[in-house]
Amino acid sequence: EPAPVIHIAGENDQLVRFPWQKLMIKVLCRTNECGPGQPAGEGVTRFESPIGAPVEIYLHPGGHRYPSKATPLIAAFFKANARP
Repeated sequence: EPAPVIHIAGENDQLVRFPWQKLMIKVLCRTNECGPGQPAGEGVTRFESPIGAPVEIYLHPGGHRYPSKATPLIAAFFKANARP
Protein backbone atom coordinates (compact mmCIF):
# COMPACT_ATOMS: atom_id res chain seq x y z
CA GLU A 1 0.00 0.00 0.00
CA PRO A 2 1.41 3.42 -0.90
CA ALA A 3 2.76 5.46 2.02
CA PRO A 4 5.32 8.24 2.48
CA VAL A 5 8.83 6.80 2.83
CA ILE A 6 12.19 8.15 3.89
CA HIS A 7 15.18 5.91 3.18
CA ILE A 8 18.71 6.42 4.49
CA ALA A 9 21.30 4.77 2.24
CA GLY A 10 25.06 4.37 2.50
CA GLU A 11 26.87 4.16 -0.83
CA ASN A 12 29.46 1.85 0.71
CA ASP A 13 27.10 -0.31 2.78
CA GLN A 14 28.53 -3.83 2.89
CA LEU A 15 25.58 -5.30 4.80
CA VAL A 16 22.73 -3.98 2.63
CA ARG A 17 24.51 -3.40 -0.64
CA PHE A 18 23.65 -0.16 -2.38
CA PRO A 19 22.59 -1.81 -5.69
CA TRP A 20 19.95 -3.74 -3.70
CA GLN A 21 18.80 -0.50 -2.10
CA LYS A 22 18.52 1.15 -5.52
CA LEU A 23 16.20 -1.64 -6.65
CA MET A 24 14.02 -1.14 -3.57
CA ILE A 25 13.89 2.61 -4.21
CA LYS A 26 12.59 1.89 -7.73
CA VAL A 27 9.88 -0.38 -6.29
CA LEU A 28 8.90 2.25 -3.72
CA CYS A 29 8.68 4.96 -6.36
CA ARG A 30 6.60 2.76 -8.66
CA THR A 31 4.26 1.74 -5.80
CA ASN A 32 3.87 5.37 -4.71
CA GLU A 33 3.40 6.61 -8.30
CA CYS A 34 6.30 9.04 -7.94
CA GLY A 35 7.67 11.36 -10.57
CA PRO A 36 11.35 12.00 -11.22
CA GLY A 37 13.58 12.75 -8.25
CA GLN A 38 14.52 16.32 -7.46
CA PRO A 39 17.34 17.56 -5.21
CA ALA A 40 15.98 18.52 -1.79
CA GLY A 41 19.13 19.33 0.18
CA GLU A 42 22.64 18.00 0.57
CA GLY A 43 22.51 14.28 -0.29
CA VAL A 44 18.69 14.31 -0.39
CA THR A 45 16.51 13.43 -3.37
CA ARG A 46 12.73 13.76 -3.17
CA PHE A 47 10.31 11.94 -5.44
CA GLU A 48 6.92 13.67 -5.36
CA SER A 49 3.77 11.57 -5.48
CA PRO A 50 0.38 12.70 -6.80
CA ILE A 51 -1.27 10.32 -4.31
CA GLY A 52 0.39 11.90 -1.26
CA ALA A 53 3.06 9.25 -0.80
CA PRO A 54 6.44 10.92 -1.51
CA VAL A 55 9.71 9.02 -1.32
CA GLU A 56 12.74 10.81 0.10
CA ILE A 57 16.24 9.37 -0.09
CA TYR A 58 19.21 10.54 1.97
CA LEU A 59 22.36 9.16 0.39
CA HIS A 60 25.60 9.36 2.36
CA PRO A 61 29.08 8.15 1.37
CA GLY A 62 29.48 5.82 4.36
CA GLY A 63 28.61 2.25 5.06
CA HIS A 64 25.97 0.59 7.22
CA ARG A 65 25.90 3.23 9.93
CA TYR A 66 23.48 5.84 11.15
CA PRO A 67 24.71 9.24 9.96
CA SER A 68 24.23 12.10 12.42
CA LYS A 69 22.68 14.29 9.69
CA ALA A 70 19.80 11.81 9.35
CA THR A 71 18.00 12.76 12.58
CA PRO A 72 16.82 16.25 11.54
CA LEU A 73 15.94 14.95 8.06
CA ILE A 74 13.80 12.18 9.52
CA ALA A 75 12.06 14.58 11.93
CA ALA A 76 11.33 17.07 9.13
CA PHE A 77 10.04 14.29 6.87
CA PHE A 78 7.57 13.00 9.47
CA LYS A 79 6.40 16.50 10.33
CA ALA A 80 5.79 17.26 6.66
CA ASN A 81 4.03 13.93 6.05
CA ALA A 82 2.00 13.51 9.23
CA ARG A 83 -1.01 11.25 8.95
CA PRO A 84 -4.28 12.01 10.74
